[in-house]
Amino acid sequence: MKKGIVFCIIFSLLASFAVAQNEIYNELGSKGVIVSVPKTVGDGNNIGFGGLYDTVFGRVQYNNVGAEIKYTLRLEDLANFKNYSLAGAPETAYLWFNPIQWMQILVGQNFKQALPGSYMVVYDDYTNNGVYGNKYFGMNFLFDMVQGGFSVPELTISDKFDMNMHFGINGTFALGGSDLNVGAVYKIKEESFGIFASYGSLYDKFYVGGGYTFHGENLLDVSKFKFTLPEQLPNTTVTNSNVISLTGIYNGGISVGGDLEVSFGDNKTALYAGGLFAMGLMKNLTFKFTGAYGGYFVDSKIGRDRWSVDLYPRVIFNIGKHRLIGGMEFNFYETQRLVNADSDVKFAFAIPISWRYTF
Repeated sequence: MKKGIVFCIIFSLLASFAVAQNEIYNELGSKGVIVSVPKTVGDGNNIGFGGLYDTVFGRVQYNNVGAEIKYTLRLEDLANFKNYSLAGAPETAYLWFNPIQWMQILVGQNFKQALPGSYMVVYDDYTNNGVYGNKYFGMNFLFDMVQGGFSVPELTISDKFDMNMHFGINGTFALGGSDLNVGAVYKIKEESFGIFASYGSLYDKFYVGGGYTFHGENLLDVSKFKFTLPEQLPNTTVTNSNVISLTGIYNGGISVGGDLEVSFGDNKTALYAGGLFAMGLMKNLTFKFTGAYGGYFVDSKIGRDRWSVDLYPRVIFNIGKHRLIGGMEFNFYETQRLVNADSDVKFAFAIPISWRYTF
């Protein structure tokens, strides 16, 4: 409760800096009704209420100082629909400032220093292999064509001095009316190296991103995975891995996009694939469909393959400062984790809805 009060005070202070480039909104939503259909006929469906959430987001800037905070309060019990509990946590909370024009300093939790080419359009975030800063302290150096920086996500001074640093650098070049960006990331402690490139229109007409990472993380290990990966899955880490990523989108009368990421490791392979389709139905009404597949493949001697498929059609209604979203989310997944047991394929669906008001 004390954290919530402190958050509200900070958010109120940030809102007082209101200028044109600020963004502040409140979003109230729910997964609606959730139905899980068992494999065996006669077992009965597991039906329940998907809880509620309320998200407050603020991004404010005043001259060369800015801040971003995103806080979500949830009332839910997605495990058994019996013991609903209220809990909140900040998803983003950081400050940034430019002491001089070409230098930016970031302090806080869950900021993003990332290569442009590592942004996945369906996953709607950067793949972790292209992120070189996300918490505690980071610094960027900004020039016309080249941007570089570093972050310090871990620092120990007590018994012995130990610093974990991440580095990133990328350059942008004009090419035929579009931008070509090429960059690289190096993380010392994880001993991970990645290189990403992207090519996109100056008018946001299209975007193509790619990448390669040695000893990186696959998206199945990233906590913000967009579709339901069953809790029954054992460790999905693909160690000593080579990760290949590719994403792209075209925005016109109809928008079409896709993601692909493959991880190769010791006796394990992980695959993520996503698709996106969107079109305007009327002036303020848009239809959007996203689909995603997650697969985890292992040596038959140490375990079984796992997979999950998520399909999410919805409509988005925008009018003034209001945005309403309603749809249905369908999920198919395998839950059996025993080596010599039959797989258990389950099906579940939810009816999520949300309302956002932008101040």
